Amino acid sequence: MGIGKFFIYTFIILCLFSIFIDLKIGSPINYTIDDPTLTNDEDSKVIDSKEQLTFKVVSYKISVGDTFISVMDQINEQSLNWDLEQYVTDFRALNPKVDIHDLQENARYLFPQYIN
Repeated sequence: MGIGKFFIYTFIILCLFSIFIDLKIGSPINYTIDDPTLTNDEDSKVIDSKEQLTFKVVSYKISVGDTFISVMDQINEQSLNWDLEQYVTDFRALNPKVDIHDLQENARYLFPQYIN
């Protein structure tokens, strides 16, 4: 076996391994926003969901002890109607591949802030 074939086979094996890892684990989502506060109104986008609930998209950095419900409660403190299923649906639409039970500390996620 020549040195050229060795490098070709090694390259093919590394590519296949890389594809396998990417498909099994996935690529990490890394937000690059450094400000730990909620975004201001000028940076927020208003979105209408299929049930006609209107919300702004808010970027939030997870701190120690934060849970999905505690963040949603903090962001939507004036909300009187709690529809957890709708909150989860909207959160998953904004953050595909993110498990609400496994929010990572110091990571940023997009949360819906509902408009009354």
